[in-house]
Amino acid sequence: MTEEELADNRIESFPDIKAHPLCDQWHQDRTIDLDRITVPFLSAANWGGQGIHPRGNFNGFVHADSENKWLEAHGDTHWTHFYSAYGRDLQKRFFDHFLKGPPTAGDTPVDALVLNAGMVLPDVTGRTVDGFETTFAVNHLAHYLLLRLLLTALADQAIVVLTTSGTHDPANNAVLAPPRHADAELLAHPDRDTRVPKAGEHAYTASRLCTVLTA
Repeated sequence: MTEEELADNRIESFPDIKAHPLCDQWHQDRTIDLDRITVPFLSAANWGGQGIHPRGNFNGFVHADSENKWLEAHGDTHWTHFYSAYGRDLQKRFFDHFLKGPPTAGDTPVDALVLNAGMVLPDVTGRTVDGFETTFAVNHLAHYLLLRLLLTALADQAIVVLTTSGTHDPANNAVLAPPRHADAELLAHPDRDTRVPKAGEHAYTASRLCTVLTA
């Protein structure tokens, strides 16, 4: 390409981003359509991303349309395990499985699954991209979905840990308001609940009660 053609293809990204502070059409045109991803992929998440980087990994894993997808999460820096023996072994197993296909290159069963996400919000106005109330989605639905997705990958003697709290039980005299009910539909869509109040504390303790009922 000529220098003029190269110059025409360049943009100043930061001014463009500042000009579009909200998720408008400009951002949507540049957002990946996860439903179009159908090839096998390995997504390596890093717990050190303060909820931003791993969220992208987890959302991509859940919403991508691929039938064969691997998800891994690690600590340390973002790039350490790309070069470590652990990371190289993981990548080799992935590529061996989908490119070479030897009989011993299948998925490694999950021996232990710890579900421990939790948050408390001041109210129930927040919604996820799927339209569910945020506290209920993070504290309960996400755990339930991940467990369902991984059921076939669990080892025969796998350990599953569902983390909750004692706030769901009024007898514990917790500082948070106890749950009013455990109706999953109303907790996911509190706008349909005609009862009051609908405080964030109720949403939290109710989500923890749902975890107990699931276990």
